[in-house]
Amino acid sequence: MNSKFPSLSQVFRKIFIFINAILSLLWTQAQGAEDIVIGDFSGSGYGSWEATGTAFGTGPATGALLEQLGIGNTRGVGVATSRLNKSDAPVGSLTSPMFKIERPYISFLISGGAGQHNCCMNLLLDGRVVKSATGGNIDRLEAASWDVSSLLGKEVRIQILDQATGGWGYINVARI
Repeated sequence: MNSKFPSLSQVFRKIFIFINAILSLLWTQAQGAEDIVIGDFSGSGYGSWEATGTAFGTGPATGALLEQLGIGNTRGVGVATSRLNKSDAPVGSLTSPMFKIERPYISFLISGGAGQHNCCMNLLLDGRVVKSATGGNIDRLEAASWDVSSLLGKEVRIQILDQATGGWGYINVARI
């Protein structure tokens, strides 16, 4: 039987090929998306981040200072640390400028004290803490992330906080 119209199986095959091509293109674009850097702390100062108190000094720890402080797994980047003078006593905060959540996850490296509310890194939405992470009482930077998919499109800030003065009273953060 000769017909001007393609068979149903031919139509489905063409639709299947088209959908696979579109999905492949979207997957490739998603995988190739560049990271959005919120804080890399590789310069001599903190840039547009606002520092309060004395805990974070005038800039991040880099180079030989990282080794002197015993901060491991730095992956060759600067570290925002509240242990610049090897003391747990100084307190303060380091707060990012406002930024829009554009990806479903925020990843970072973190170490230092495990003080849940007084030595941590917080994600602030309208001034309130919606996510928090601590250093876990280790000096080696460890990879961590927050699922922020429910906050896509929202304007937020990151606050690195050190209000602890006793043992493990410091925090180290890199590559946000």
